[in-house]
Amino acid sequence: MRMLTLCLIALLFDAPPARAVNACDMAHYPPVEQRYQRGLLFRIEQCNGPPSYLFGTVHLARPEIIRAAGPAFEEIREVHAAGFEIGEPEQAIEAIARGYMLFPRNGADRLSALMGEKDFKRMLALFKNTPMQNLPFDMIRPWAVAAMIQEIGEPEGSVLDEQLKQTATALGKPVFGLETTEEQMQVLGGLPQDVQLRILKDAIDEYDNIAREKKRLLAAYIAGDARAIMASEEEMATDSKDRELDEMLRRRLLTDRNHRMEKRLLPHLQGQSVLLSVGALHLMGQEGLLHLLELDGYAVTPMP
Repeated sequence: MRMLTLCLIALLFDAPPARAVNACDMAHYPPVEQRYQRGLLFRIEQCNGPPSYLFGTVHLARPEIIRAAGPAFEEIREVHAAGFEIGEPEQAIEAIARGYMLFPRNGADRLSALMGEKDFKRMLALFKNTPMQNLPFDMIRPWAVAAMIQEIGEPEGSVLDEQLKQTATALGKPVFGLETTEEQMQVLGGLPQDVQLRILKDAIDEYDNIAREKKRLLAAYIAGDARAIMASEEEMATDSKDRELDEMLRRRLLTDRNHRMEKRLLPHLQGQSVLLSVGALHLMGQEGLLHLLELDGYAVTPMP
């Protein structure tokens, strides 16, 4: 699914560091979109207030991804608190997620019947010889299987977000979340079943293309190009065979959540320094968190 692959990033380039801005002179403040060159870590501040930081993550456990996040691991030692998309304990997240990922045991729905035997076998073939091959796929909802397809070939272990959260906890930093697990599961888990099946079929049909794009975009993330998020989104939307579906997913996955997260972040920025880690796709653009924070009076500076 094109929208599901956008959690990575796009297009590598090199450039000099962006210049800093004066948070006490917002009358002459140039928006971050005009100053951004590269990087995934941003300082956000108001006049005479403590600086906070916004970091774009990717939900993977690859060692090179973790190394690319070095500046965020350094900054988390200096702030008062740390925020994430979800702040609930892992046990609570897993329990709620299972309810959205699995069909009720006493229900009539089974994935093989919904997909048809031919497509179900095509899907199973993708998971052959992977750590996930023995999962009870017939009991798993379509949206969740589509998400799992994106994880094929990825190393097991704690993804970047989890490692940052574990670091904050070990340092004794208060941890907060900007969404509940329920809200995040509803983004795709709350879609009508026929739409979930369309997403799953697209993930199967586009698997080879997604794998090639993923390799290219991972290199871009490691290089730290947040601006390319919007370029990738626009390119994929232009090439989409189902623009209506992709626009609906973009709103659910990004726009609505960006506004919700920014609104909930604001109280945490008052009087303390925080590091916020969210998926890198939430950063840039007119509906991105950086621009929404600027509209609320915060100066944003890309960190070199």
